[in-house]
This record gives sequence, structure tokens and C-alpha cells, in this order.
Amino acid sequence: MTNLTRRTSMLMMGVASAFAAMARLPAMALTSLTARPRRAVTDADKGHALTLAKSNKTIVGYSDQITVRPGEKITFHVSTYAPGDYKASLVRVINGDTLSGAGRFRVDPVSADFAKSYPGAEQKTWPGSYVTFDQASPSAVTSSTRDFSVVALVKPTLPGKGPQIIASQWDQTKKTGWAIGIDERGEGALWVGQGGGKYFKLRTSRYIQHGHWTVLGASFDSSSGEWRVYDVLMTDPNFTLASNSDPWHYIFGTRRLAKAWTVASGTPMRFAAGSGEMMANGQPAPYALFNGRIDGVRLSGKVLHPTDMIRVATATKLDEVAGDDIRGFWDFGRGIGTLTVHDATAAAWNGRGVNWPQRAMKGYHWTSSKDWRQQPGEFSAMYFREDDLLDAEWNPGFSYTVPQGLKSGIYAVHLQHGKSEHYVPFFVAPPKGTTTATTAFLIPTTTYLAYSNWTRNFAQLERYPAFHFNADDIDFLMQHPEFGRGLYDQHIDGTLVTRSSWRRPLLTVTLKTWLHLINSDTQVVDWLEHEKMPYDIITDDLVHKEGKALLSRYRTVITGQHPEYQSPEIFTAVKDYLGSGGRFMYLGGNGFQNPAAWRDDGIPAVELRRLNEVYWTPQNFEGERRFELNGVDNLEWDHGWLTHTLGLRYAGTTFGSGNTYYKVLPDSKNPRAAFIFAGVHNEIIGDYGTHFGGAAGDEFDRVDYDAGTPRHALHLAKSEGTPIPVWANAQQAVQMRDDYDNKNYASLTFFETPSGGAVFSVGSMAYIGALNHNSFDNDIARITTNVLKRFSQAAPFKAPI
Repeated sequence: MTNLTRRTSMLMMGVASAFAAMARLPAMALTSLTARPRRAVTDADKGHALTLAKSNKTIVGYSDQITVRPGEKITFHVSTYAPGDYKASLVRVINGDTLSGAGRFRVDPVSADFAKSYPGAEQKTWPGSYVTFDQASPSAVTSSTRDFSVVALVKPTLPGKGPQIIASQWDQTKKTGWAIGIDERGEGALWVGQGGGKYFKLRTSRYIQHGHWTVLGASFDSSSGEWRVYDVLMTDPNFTLASNSDPWHYIFGTRRLAKAWTVASGTPMRFAAGSGEMMANGQPAPYALFNGRIDGVRLSGKVLHPTDMIRVATATKLDEVAGDDIRGFWDFGRGIGTLTVHDATAAAWNGRGVNWPQRAMKGYHWTSSKDWRQQPGEFSAMYFREDDLLDAEWNPGFSYTVPQGLKSGIYAVHLQHGKSEHYVPFFVAPPKGTTTATTAFLIPTTTYLAYSNWTRNFAQLERYPAFHFNADDIDFLMQHPEFGRGLYDQHIDGTLVTRSSWRRPLLTVTLKTWLHLINSDTQVVDWLEHEKMPYDIITDDLVHKEGKALLSRYRTVITGQHPEYQSPEIFTAVKDYLGSGGRFMYLGGNGFQNPAAWRDDGIPAVELRRLNEVYWTPQNFEGERRFELNGVDNLEWDHGWLTHTLGLRYAGTTFGSGNTYYKVLPDSKNPRAAFIFAGVHNEIIGDYGTHFGGAAGDEFDRVDYDAGTPRHALHLAKSEGTPIPVWANAQQAVQMRDDYDNKNYASLTFFETPSGGAVFSVGSMAYIGALNHNSFDNDIARITTNVLKRFSQAAPFKAPI
């Protein structure tokens, strides 16, 4: 079995059975964090908005950027949920952990010009993806004095879930304009406003089928005042309809108006939504958001009949409908990877996607292509969902221009509102082109976003009381699903979340909460500060943009606990850095496993389409694994990168069962490893730590020479007695016990590179949780410090090859 097959098999077993197994486990009482009574929770509703106890939290915020340098500005957005002013201050973060019992929490106050009190106010968040246009765009064609028709190909996922608009120039607050869509009964519908708050609705009286393509269109005849709405159920080229519906049979509704209909001034044309009340940014909020796919929208300046609508809707090029007075021909297969929605007509009435409607999705004309770059016309659908969120777009609270001379580090704005508080972290890198240390700590911000607002994980809280969570943060997030979910959650229509943004409140990327990712990574900062080892902070988002040029300024680069996801640019930068003599300390587990993609338009957000997504959702995404932002296909990715580059391969997980220790191996006595084990005299190391009591576990990696670990790599230590994950049933436990005892374990390894550099890898997410044990007087801290001191020296390493 190849490494990829073995890992995929493990993922299949772990992921596909984990949540089914959870459902069989009895609920367990929460034994820490709070004495507040709590209701039992289940993994109901596909992980959505699980209701726990009422949160005491009354303030949250977010920033518009992740990483800034001296001279650059970062803006903070704040919302309060009770009366009163709030205070904002700046702190430098040394250790964000308050939940493990280690007692190491530390933030140092930093003076800042924004530090003061501000009036509190609740700010609304408007999730949901749609397309909007400038006022003077295609809406100029749609008026009560002109003939026009609008038509689209649609494939809904939640027909019947309230009204859902496909295309519109509709103002819900005034009941003016027009809209076509699907009504609350799941039928094709047309809404037309007549002024004075009056409107009428026409229905096609046929349910729009879930998961099948339908042509939905409407026409207005200005001479007669007649409106018509049509729906035509199409035969999808790749599916057989369960019913005997005639694909060319159309259903329609018709009404002739006695007086002209009206459109309120300033009402924009939109796809997948109408317009509602005003938002903080001065734009109308979305109304009646659509869930599903739309494959292009067409606007004609004449009255089209059903057969014409079918021909216009299914046309792939403008010249195919040259005689139909086409005023708007929006091709969603153009501009994949951007928020621009292109109009092929000479008017070029381009729209703008809001909240990142998903692209590179199979359209009506898809046959079998798996690469949208080669056949964009087959991936001409945009997928809209009412819970997509790219930018909360709150009013700004205050901004901060990073002063020259501010030390590189992890910082946070500390928000206080009565007894409630919230920390908004951000990262300060040194001035561009310079360093202030020979060591860089690389913060895995890609993975932070992957796990952000992971609501499905919080559903496990009562079953796994050993997990460290802040109950108020959990409850608050559950009660505010509008803040968006993480990449391990599902959308409201059951599909996997594939995009995650920094520009929203992130209740898992803050201090004093989940002992994972940022709070775990601050334990590395705590150790560096204790050892008085100079360091700079750099981040994934920065390396993605600047590549090897950034890394090569440092003699040593250290990773955080779980750098699981990286963009191809980061993978390349790290490999090139090592190839030119860099030294790399991989202090985590299950790292560098899967590719992700960062937006390159200045919005800090990532896309991730996982290899095993079929096991997380009921949908089959054949042909849709390839990212819209960079064209990468996860299945074609080199999942052996970690093994070849850092010496380890993914081995397993303990998942809430506790962690274990390492036992040193004979390679630890090799003279090449003498500097690593200087002052270490124990065979058992790391039988302690903030992560379930051991340095080896959570998710872990091992040496595997057959899979690509360099032959000269020293296997210094490996874990023993690795616990079986909580979710394993009795049969799985027996199989995994043998596997964990004999095949899969956490490994410490070291090897030199031909270019004079070196790699030290620990293969465990729990490793850094042992650093501060006994006030850093322990073997794990001693080994890590030994390695960094040697890696910081100029003398090159010599590989024995």
C-alpha cells in the first residue's frame, strides 16, 4: 500500500466513522471551565447552530488584516451586545493559555494611540453570497416602458426554504421592482411591485426540483402590460430524472397589469438575492438569498417565449443568440478565481460577487472534464449559499498604524465591555527586507483559518470534557451562526464549507479559549522569551506573498503546533529555503499535508477543497476538487512532501484520549545527535505537558524510510503506549492498538541537508505543550533549546551522504 493510499484509508476510516461513533457515545458532564448548567448537545442539523447555554459574552471584534509591518495600518471592527461603552487597549502576547492549568498566561501592555473608551453598539452581520451591480448598470434595460425578458439556468439545493430570488431589481422595504425566483412552496415565482407597498406574485405551480437544472425566466410586454413567468425542467446531460417529466414541458403564470409597475430609485440589479434594509456600508442588505447553482443569467430587450428562453439560457456564446436583442450575457465561467462576474455584451455590465459565491463549479454543460482551466465552459456555474461570508463589513471602530521600532511579535487588541472581554490577535512582522533576529517563528495562519469557528467541534464538548474550551465563546458562537463556519463544517444545504475569511469574528482564533493553534503556538513564544532567544514573527500569509525571499533572511525557521494546510507557494518556499542551506524546526504534527489557496486581492481568506471531502458531505464533487483560486487538484497533490522534505509521514491521532511520551532510540547516541541530547539523561522524555499530559500525541507523524524519510535521518525517539482515539469502536480499537504499537507512532528525527542546512522534526501536535513544564526545566525544553542554539550558529552542517 502506498503512503497516499494508506493515509487515505486512514482518513476514510477516521473521518467517515468518527461522527457516527460520536452519536453512540453517552453524553458526559463538563468537568471544567464553568459550573453553569448546560443542556446536552447532539451532532444534529449537520453541525449548525447548536444551542447551548446563554453566553455571558457581550463584545467581539475582528481586524481587516492578519499581518502588518511598521508603517502599515490595521483597522478593527467591534460589536457590543449590551448597553455601555467599551475599552480598547493593545497587548503583546507571550502566552494565551488560561485553560490547561499551567498558569502561564501572560500579555504585556503596549501603549497605543487608540487605547481609550468608545461608544458601544451592536453591528449586524449579513451573510449570504450574491452578485450585485452598480445602479446604472443593467437595471437601465428593465423598466415599465420597455419590453424585456430575463432568464437563467438554476439548480436549487433548498427549494421550499422560504422565498429565494434568482435575478431581481427588487426592493423589499418598498415592495417595488421585479424578481424571479422560487417561492416558499418551492415553485417558480415572479414578484412585481406596484408602488404604495403593493405587489403581486405569479407562480408556475410546479415544484422546482432539487438537484436538477431548470430554466426559470420571466418576460414583460410593455405594450400590453403583461408579465409572464416560466419554468422548464431540463434533462441534465449527466443524470436521469427519476420522474417522467417531459424536459421540454413548460409551466407558466401570466398577469396583465392595469397600471405601470415601479422600481424604487437606487435599487440595484442582483443575482441570487433581492435588496432589503440598509447595511452599515451604505448598501442594501441581501433579501431572499438563493441556495444552489446558477449557470449564467441572460437579459433580453424583447419578449421571449419559452422555446426562445431555453435557447438563450443554454447558449454558451453571445453570437449564438445574436437575433434575440441580448442586453446582458453573464458567463460565470469567465473570471474564475475572482469576484468579477463578466458580461459578454459590448456594454460590459460586469457584476461583483459579494461574500464569495463559489466558482469553478459544474454547470449545465458539464460532461466529464476535471479541469476548469481546460474547459471553463463546463464549469460555468456559481454556487450561492445563504451562509457564505467573506467580509462582515462592520463599521470600523478604530485603526492602528504600527509605529517604527515596534518589536515583531504576536499582538492583540484587548476589548473590554463590563465583565466581558475579547482579544483580537494580529501579527507584526519586521520591516520589509529586514530582520531583527536570525530565527523566525512561522505562524500557521492558513490552518488557523481552516479551523476557525469550527462549530462541529464544539458539538463534541460534552462528550470530550478533556478538551479545553472557553464555554462563553462556544455558546456565543453557537448563538451567532451569521459569523460563518470553519472548513470542517457544513453549509446550511449540507455541502462542505470550502472558504474561510479573517474579516469576521473568529471565536477560535483568540486568547483564553481552545488550547489549539494560536493558544498552543504562544507556548513557543513563551519558551523563546524564557530562553532569551531573539526571534521575528512571520506568517503563512506573508510567506505566500514573498516566498523564499522572506525565509532566506533567517538562519532558522520554527513552525507552530499544526501547520497542516499550506498554499503551493509556501510549500515551494520552504523546500527552496532548505535547498539553499536553511535550518528548519518542525515543532508540530500532521503538518504540511494538504494544499490550500490564498486570495490575492488583499482580502485575507483561504480556499480548501479536501481530498476526502466525499466522506464529509452527501454530495459527490467529482470534477470539482480543483481550487478556483489556483487550479490545484488535491488528489494530484504530492502528499508525500512532509516525508521527503521534513522526514516524517502522517501516522495517526489520539483524538481526546490523552497523550503519551517518547522513548529515546539508539540513534540518539549517534555523535551527530550529541548536541541535541546534551544534558538529557532519561530514556523516557515528555511524559508531561498541557496537552492531555504528554508530549506525543493529538495528531502525530513518524519516520518511514520506505515512504521517503532520508536514509541518513536519525530516528531519535518514538512514542510508546499511544492511546486509541475516543471515537474508535471495539473492533477498530483492536486493530488500531496493534497498529499504534507496531507501525504508527510519533517520531523525533534529525538530518542534515546537502546544502549545509538541517531539519529537526518532532512529529507531534502535543510536543510544544511540554515546553513550559516545571518552568522549562525539562527534557523537551532542553532538547528544543539545544537544537535552536546549534541551528543559530553560522557553522554549516555536513550531511553524511
